[in-house]
Amino acid sequence: MTNGWLTTVGGLPRTGETLLTDAEVIICDALYRAPASAELVESCDFATIFNLPYDHGLNRDQVIEVLKAMQDRGVVVEGVNRRRRTWALTVTGGVLWERERRPIWTAYCQATERTSHGITLLRVNGVRREVVAAYLDAGRESKMLRQRDDRVEWTEVSDGFIVSWKPSTVVTASLRVDGQASRVDWETYEARRIWWRNVPELLRSHGVLAHSFREALPPRLFATDWE
Repeated sequence: MTNGWLTTVGGLPRTGETLLTDAEVIICDALYRAPASAELVESCDFATIFNLPYDHGLNRDQVIEVLKAMQDRGVVVEGVNRRRRTWALTVTGGVLWERERRPIWTAYCQATERTSHGITLLRVNGVRREVVAAYLDAGRESKMLRQRDDRVEWTEVSDGFIVSWKPSTVVTASLRVDGQASRVDWETYEARRIWWRNVPELLRSHGVLAHSFREALPPRLFATDWE
């Protein structure tokens, strides 16, 4: 056990502060940000699809059984979006996930790209402007993003949602980019990282998940108090 964390027999880091099973924690890891297609959540290629370094090891029928049990307890909810089934984390499920993952929301950011008429627009959302700005600076330095010009448009919404179930102030930076470079300097990216974009990054910053190419821990996350 490390600083209140434990590692299960299957290699899953978790705090163990809830009654969620390991498989349920892993499913929550895939759903914490937004609802996902049922086809993907129920797939046997779950870990690959959601870019997780661990897997629940269940077949499709077993996954569906676990999801139904989670739905009965109010942890997830099944829905329909554009005639396709989805699974989503509820507020109750989000609170349980927080207890197992200890997310630092002030250090969270997420980036999305959309291309229209040959122009790629990058939007980076976060709770704090300093974090979003640090992400952009590291992205340029590591060649993860190639900004087309010097313009960055900043907006802030006080009553938004940073993830689908978590109300928060949301700061957004919008800029035009030329796409990702062919070779990203991930060492530089990780050495500058005071944010987390996904669960593996969060767990590496907590010091409970090994990096595939880097032994040193990243810098401490921005504002390290657990909210």
